[in-house]
Amino acid sequence: MATGAYPDLLGESGVAAALRAVSRNAAIPIRIEDRWRRRHPEAVEVAVYSCSLEALQNAAKHAGPGSAATVRLTEENGSVGFTIEDHGVGFDPASAGRGTGLQNIADRVCAAGGTLRIESAAGQGTRVSGRLPG
Repeated sequence: MATGAYPDLLGESGVAAALRAVSRNAAIPIRIEDRWRRRHPEAVEVAVYSCSLEALQNAAKHAGPGSAATVRLTEENGSVGFTIEDHGVGFDPASAGRGTGLQNIADRVCAAGGTLRIESAAGQGTRVSGRLPG
């Protein structure tokens, strides 16, 4: 991905299709809610796909046994949004350092001119939400 290569399915069919393909072999159950009405610039789609994968990997590693994740893709007022939410063990963002995965997501969103929000609490799961110009 860093060299510009990305899955053929992402380029051919979009973010939701590429994430659905990933979800078939994922370590946890993943539900995809696609509310995008159209395709978006390649850089935007690659950023959303990469951030979603990173957040899903974090959920699989840290959410705990029996957890599942939901990915929501949204559009609003010329921007695109993505949210990855799990109902796992969560963490306290005030006392936990930002790990490599969350930092990678933040860096990608920032590079794309977007904003990122990470919400979590012990026992309440985690929500990673980003909004990018679409």
